[in-house]
Amino acid sequence: TMFMPKLTLAAFTACAIRSSSAQDVAPTMNIVDTAIAAGTFTGLTGLVTLAGLGGALSDENASLTVFAPNDEALAKLDNATVAKLTDPLWLPQLQQLLLSHVLVIGAFTSDMVIDGMDAPTASGESFTVNTDPIRINEDSVVIAADIMATNGVIHVIDNIIASQAVSQTIADLAVADDNLSTLVAALTAADLVGAISADGPITCLAPTNDAFAALPEGTVDSLLLPENVETLKDILLTHCISGNIVSSMVTSGPITTLSGNTI
Repeated sequence: TMFMPKLTLAAFTACAIRSSSAQDVAPTMNIVDTAIAAGTFTGLTGLVTLAGLGGALSDENASLTVFAPNDEALAKLDNATVAKLTDPLWLPQLQQLLLSHVLVIGAFTSDMVIDGMDAPTASGESFTVNTDPIRINEDSVVIAADIMATNGVIHVIDNIIASQAVSQTIADLAVADDNLSTLVAALTAADLVGAISADGPITCLAPTNDAFAALPEGTVDSLLLPENVETLKDILLTHCISGNIVSSMVTSGPITTLSGNTI
């Protein structure tokens, strides 16, 4: 965690909604119930329940678009990833992964897709949609589109949509953010890149370039010198906490950091 402000549908019964941009009758089930009725999303619906997102995806006042990996798609995940995602310790990552499959821009049907469009998701991430065939980030192909529900639409995909929650470490995210280049330089100088790329969980309170620039002149240059590496390590590890602590979990009070210091 770093604190900086992804079957066909033949199993459907005759009363199920067919995969097309139009349908014979109005939908009678919400997204979750539609997925359950299909019988080919048991893994997905189980993860949704585990993540506590069933209510949000069943909300009749919402208008959602879900790119739903079927059981065959979920079976492509390796055992270690499944074990991690189903561990309560990693609940925030599971939630983010699932929400990266949800658009909150309304019921977005296949005839609305524009090749190369950028689609923002409920996780705060976004993905690129291409056509012929409709696919996400070139990795996840829509194999059944426009399954209408009372609160949105489902598109079935053949692969999980990659989310930074499971594909990138704290170090990866920091390197990709231009506003954290000084932090990356400091972590490299302190030989801590490996440590914050480890399994964890670790929560990093990541100072931006502006935060480093606010230090007295010459401080950063001095800390980056080899003779000051231990001091630099202590400072950086004081910004790291053992645990998977998202902002909604923060409470007032002292906490011990990886340096042993209390903040």
